[in-house]
Amino acid sequence: PEVYGTGSVEEVEIEAEEAKKVTRKNLLVITAAVVVLAAVIVNFMGSEPTGPVKVAESADPFSKLDAQQKKIVVQTHKLAKQLYLNGNFELALVQLQKLHSIIPSYKDSQEIEKYCISSRDLKREQALREQQRREQEYLEQQVASFIAQCRERFSRSYDLDGAKACLAPAINMDPNNPEISQIFADITARQEERRIRRKVAKEKADKVRRGKELYEIARQYHKKQNFLKAIEAYENHIHSGLPDPKRLVKDSKRKLSSIEQMIKTRKTNLMSEAQGLYKTAKLKDAVRLARIAQKVDPFDHTISNFLNDAEKELTSKVKGIYMDSVIEERFGNLEACRIKWEEIMRIDIETGMYYKKAQRKMKEYGYKY
Repeated sequence: PEVYGTGSVEEVEIEAEEAKKVTRKNLLVITAAVVVLAAVIVNFMGSEPTGPVKVAESADPFSKLDAQQKKIVVQTHKLAKQLYLNGNFELALVQLQKLHSIIPSYKDSQEIEKYCISSRDLKREQALREQQRREQEYLEQQVASFIAQCRERFSRSYDLDGAKACLAPAINMDPNNPEISQIFADITARQEERRIRRKVAKEKADKVRRGKELYEIARQYHKKQNFLKAIEAYENHIHSGLPDPKRLVKDSKRKLSSIEQMIKTRKTNLMSEAQGLYKTAKLKDAVRLARIAQKVDPFDHTISNFLNDAEKELTSKVKGIYMDSVIEERFGNLEACRIKWEEIMRIDIETGMYYKKAQRKMKEYGYKY
C-alpha cells in the first residue's frame, strides 16, 4: 500500500533496515567500549582494591522496563509498524499511543507516528474531497434532472412564474446555473414575441374594422340614393389601403361602377331631352331638366355651360316681356299687363327674377295666378 505524504512503503522499510544497521553498529561500539572500560576497572581494582565498585546505570529508557513491559513494547511496536505498512494509520496510531504511554520512544516509533499522522490527515483530506466531489456530482445530477423536466414542461410555455416554481429546487441548489437563466430568457422572449404578435393583430383588427366602417358608410349613402356622397364614400374605402379580409373593396368597386354608370346614363338622357327642348324654344323645361342633370353630376362642365346659355336666353326673353308690361302699366292697360305677367310666369322658371316680379304684380292688382 502507498503511504501518502511521507514516502512509499518500500522507502519506509529501507529506512527501518538502515536504522537497524545503525542500531547494531552502535551496539557493537557500546559493547566494545564496555569491555574496554571493564578491563580498565579490573586492572584498577587489581592494583588498588578499595571496595565494591558500582556498575553505571544505563541511560536507555527501555532497559529500565521490566520484562513484561519490554515484551509489550516490542510487540506493540511490531504491530504498529505492520499496521502502518498496511496503510491502517488510525489503528497504527492507537498502538503507538499505547506504546508511548509506556515509553516515550522505541526505535523508530516517533518517526512512524509522524508518518501515520501525516498519512492519516492526508487520507482524511482525500476522503473529504472525494465525498465533496460525490456530493457535488449528485447535486449536479439533481439540478440537471430538475432542469430537464422543467425545460420539457415549459419548452413552449409563456408561464414565467410557473417555470420559477418548477425550477425552485434547482435554483436553491445552483442559483447561478446558466441553463436556468436560459429557460427564463426563452420564456421572456416568447412573451415578448406574443406581445408583439398581439399588438400587430390588434392593429390589423382595428384597420379591418375601420375599412368595414368606411364600406358601411358608403353603403348607407347608396341605400338612401345619395349617390354623390356614396361615390365619395366608396372611393374613400377603395383607396384607404386598409386590410380587406372579406374582400369588401371589390364590392365597393362594383357598386361605385354601377352608380357611375347609372349617373352617366341618367344625365345623358336628361341632357339629350333638355337640348331637344332648347332647340324648340322650350327654355323653361330645358333649364329645369339641365338643372336636374347638374344635380346628378355637378362636375360635368358641359351641363354647366349648357345651363348658363339656356338661363341667359330665358332671362333675356322674359325680361323683354316684362319691360313691355311696364310700358303697358304706365298707360293703365292693366289687362295687357296681366296677359304679359301670366306669360312670364308660364315661360319663366319659378326661381327666376322676372317670374317673381310678375308674381308680385299679379298679387298687387289682385289677379289670380
